[in-house]
Amino acid sequence: PKRFVQFARNVMGVKGEGSDEEIIRKGIKTFRRFLKKMGAPKNLKELGAEKADPKELAKKAVEIPGKLGNFFPLYEKDIVKIYKLMR
Repeated sequence: PKRFVQFARNVMGVKGEGSDEEIIRKGIKTFRRFLKKMGAPKNLKELGAEKADPKELAKKAVEIPGKLGNFFPLYEKDIVKIYKLMR
């Protein structure tokens, strides 16, 4: 949570007081508005890939490195869960 609070405050510009959870939620809302303003897709449907197989997408995502990320490594099973949430 500490890193997400830092992201919300330092990158997304979230101001004010609140619990870590409240600050994180404000950061997510701000990030979503940013994506919309940029015209970037925020889910698989908007990307035109809602029918894509999450297992196949995850397999391709980690095909060469074996995992994604350094701060919080994501493995194929983690990525499958994320893709399912993105539908």
